[in-house]
Amino acid sequence: MAKIQYDVDDFGERLDALGRRENIRRILEAGSAEAVKIEQERTVAAGHVITGELKEGISAGPVHEDLGSAWQYVYPSGYDKRGQSLTVIGYVINYGAKGQKTAKTGDKFLTGKKKQLEDAVHAAMEAEAERIKNEIMR
Repeated sequence: MAKIQYDVDDFGERLDALGRRENIRRILEAGSAEAVKIEQERTVAAGHVITGELKEGISAGPVHEDLGSAWQYVYPSGYDKRGQSLTVIGYVINYGAKGQKTAKTGDKFLTGKKKQLEDAVHAAMEAEAERIKNEIMR
């Protein structure tokens, strides 16, 4: 006969570990990395890669934390070789100059298809949470 023992204290510690700050950050960063990948792919698909600086400038910003939540913005950042802000360049290409669409601007390459982006980010975050759970609960 085998003795089966269940340690409630150990299980409680494991559950607490799931919600630790570093694990929340890992989950957040997995979602941000997926968003960066998708936004870079969209930049290429939309044909906004003359120099590649805009695509390479797309990155996750700093981590922001509040009680019970954390977030990052994913957007073009930095400057191109001429010293122009990639954030401004991305904004103008995405929305158009003064809100006016042209053949090269206003195509919403960054902000369009929001549901598709949210679903992919959510899946990446779920996968990382599952990895963390498996690490902790083994």
